[in-house]
Formats: sequence, structure tokens, C-alpha cells
Amino acid sequence: MDTNTAYQMATQWLAAIHMDVKALSRDCKARIAVSPMWSGLTELGDVPQKDFVPIYYVWWVPLENDAPGNSPASVELYLPDKGLIQLRVDDPKYILRPPLVFTNLATLFPGVAPIFTNHPVKTIFMGGHSRASQNTNDTNK
Repeated sequence: MDTNTAYQMATQWLAAIHMDVKALSRDCKARIAVSPMWSGLTELGDVPQKDFVPIYYVWWVPLENDAPGNSPASVELYLPDKGLIQLRVDDPKYILRPPLVFTNLATLFPGVAPIFTNHPVKTIFMGGHSRASQNTNDTNK
């Protein structure tokens, strides 16, 4: 098993897409394991007894809460050809890129249904109509 190379590849991919690997390493502990699904293992972290498929799962768990399912980032990769299978960053504080902005939602989604974004500055209705949202929790009125 080559967990060091799997970890290096995972951090290189995260850095390449502008994730804060330094903060992730500071706040979390990295875990590396053979992906159980592909090698007939029961649980993540089980060690294969014989041959195994060299698909690795690299994930980070917060130092203060390493409960299962509490991973801000993870990478799954196939080591022999250095293939990326899956990359996830679930905690936005580790994302260094600016947010993706859609300027043509009405064109992408023609019709009359409302479109809501993560940061609702205003509600945009498909078909070109829009109205400002009413945020009752806004203290900056």
C-alpha cells in the first residue's frame, strides 16, 4: 500500500483547484485508506489481507470533532494511473476561489419558476422578471 503517494496526490489536486490545503492541514487530521467498496472490505480503514484494487480514499477530519461523516474535504483516486475519481470540499472556508456567478440564469432556465442562490440578494424569476427579496433577519436596514 502506498498511502504517502495517495496523500501527496490528493493535496496537489486540492491546491491545483485553489483550496486552502495549509488551513485544512492545520485544522484537520488527514486519513488515508484503501477504498473498501472496490476491494471487498467491510469498512473504511480496514486493511486488505491479500490483493486489493489500488483505489485510495483520502479524507480530512476536524481535530475537535472526528465523528464519521464530518469531513470538510475528501479525494478518491486510482493510484496506478494517478486518476482522480472524486474530489469534494464540503466546508466553504477552505475554498480560496471566488464564488461562481451566473449572469444568464433566465437563459439557462427559461420558464417562470423562481431561482434561488446561496446568497439571496434578490430573487430572479425565469422569464426576465425580478424583485428584491424581503429578508426579515437583515439588521442593516
